[in-house]
Amino acid sequence: MATQKLYDLPVRHQDSDAEDLSPGARPHIAANGLRQMAAQALQSAGDEVVNAKTVLPWLMNALGAPFARGRSV
Repeated sequence: MATQKLYDLPVRHQDSDAEDLSPGARPHIAANGLRQMAAQALQSAGDEVVNAKTVLPWLMNALGAPFARGRSV
């Protein structure tokens, strides 16, 4: 039941939420919920890794490219 306890930390739910599910599916709610949360966290991290606003400044700095300075008006 460690999965259920971990699932109950970020999720507030009522017993009536699971009434529409078959009895065989109910024990899998917590594990599937944690899988979904982990997948979304990994998706967000992956999106940030391939984001040009994140990667290009880091890459240019790592390559030692000079800083581009704009003209002052």
